[in-house]
Amino acid sequence: MTNDSQLIALQRNGQHLILDDALLHRLGDVKVSYQQTNESCRCGYKIDSVDCSLLKSPDGYRLPNAGCLPLLQELADRNGKMIQVVTSPPISPLPLPSAQASANHPILSEYVRNHSNGIISVPHGYEETSVIASLSEAYPQQKMLVLGSKTSRLKRILSNLAGSCVNETTRDRMAFADGRLPLLLEPDQEMPPLVFSTFKETANLDFSTADIVLFLDAKEAAHQKAQEALEVVDARFRLFGLLREDQKVSPYEEGVLMRVFGPERLFLRQGERTQRASQVAWVDHHQPTISMERIGPTFDYRCIWHNERRNREIVKLAKQLSNTDQLDPRKFPQPAQWLSSQDSNPKTITILVDRLDHAVSLGEQLRDWPIIISKSVFLEGYPARVRKRLNRDRRRMHYGTRQIVMTDMAESYRSRPDILLWAGASPYPPSIPCKWREEDRDSNRPLLIVDFLDRFNRQTRKWSKSRKEIFAQQNIFEVGTDPTRERVHRFLEKFSRGAI
Repeated sequence: MTNDSQLIALQRNGQHLILDDALLHRLGDVKVSYQQTNESCRCGYKIDSVDCSLLKSPDGYRLPNAGCLPLLQELADRNGKMIQVVTSPPISPLPLPSAQASANHPILSEYVRNHSNGIISVPHGYEETSVIASLSEAYPQQKMLVLGSKTSRLKRILSNLAGSCVNETTRDRMAFADGRLPLLLEPDQEMPPLVFSTFKETANLDFSTADIVLFLDAKEAAHQKAQEALEVVDARFRLFGLLREDQKVSPYEEGVLMRVFGPERLFLRQGERTQRASQVAWVDHHQPTISMERIGPTFDYRCIWHNERRNREIVKLAKQLSNTDQLDPRKFPQPAQWLSSQDSNPKTITILVDRLDHAVSLGEQLRDWPIIISKSVFLEGYPARVRKRLNRDRRRMHYGTRQIVMTDMAESYRSRPDILLWAGASPYPPSIPCKWREEDRDSNRPLLIVDFLDRFNRQTRKWSKSRKEIFAQQNIFEVGTDPTRERVHRFLEKFSRGAI
């Protein structure tokens, strides 16, 4: 039974969590900084950095902060407390997606149905129309409001939708509203099922009865008009925002995105695909220390490529992954943990290397693994048996489930691995081709990336730490961790906090 002193009750109304100073004192506040221009007697103006609370408005206004609920739960866990949320009115329930949407866009429709707030991440050039059309198809009886700051963009998407595959009922009942063309409704008239509006015009819309609200650009949540639009009382809608992966996000905008949309992410790809669930498993090969004096003033990569102990570990793991019955969970705990949660189908395994002599060194111990190199690779200087093998392997590059692939061939290599062993070493993870991380519409194949903890000197320790950080930035987290919670952890580590 939970002690009352450990239980914290929160109230949620619409997109607003009711927080007071006493509660923030118990949990700890999270602060973000933004730049503010002020007058200066010396030069006319100056730019100051201003800290503000991410969780609570200093002037007492309603703040759209419902996305911070997972963050508050993490703060409560760190303080040995529990949070109980009372949502009034309740968030609009969504029915099961239509049969056609379940077949064409199952992940997107289920993501919106299972979360009240979140971000939909899309690549550069992704057409927003497909997201709106998919949600209209999935939930034809629900009301959706699409918000943006630019009238021209809203009109373009509305025009594209009118000629797309949305159902005829929705097409006939779409509406548009901006400052010049307000949406006029009778007192007893309901909001149309699909409305496009600017943030300014929402003041004239009673959209508290909407079921889904979609921001065309999630970063616009930091704008004052968007904040005011989300202050609506007794709202029941689910809130999502589109965010292009190539967009630069300032620290302040990052804080606002967390406050409004929360840490949940869905990664869409072109062609109605989503990003494969990807995790990284770390293998510590317990290499004895190699002093910098032995390596020299500049790092000698030969201690990676021709490191017999390291290469033996790579080969041993590759062989055991090929025959999972032989995988030693004590020696390779994270790869074993990942495999225990997968089906029993054979896995395609790729060893990715960035040097030909490293590939040859590994290939000497993996005789039945083809070494995939480009035709332009210069083979002079290698023994005849090695040249013969490499030429033979070029002819069977797209066959089998086990390969050693050079990084410059990864883009043109057709097979998509289930397990990727990164044999190289540098401050950066391997550049994984986009197609390797794309999910097929008719399959669910997670990707495991295996990296090796090189800690045999100061340089390699820094590199391993750097790769861990970059993997996390790419939303690739360690096996056994929850991605949503890891994003919260990273957020709290990055931003200043109060008494936690």
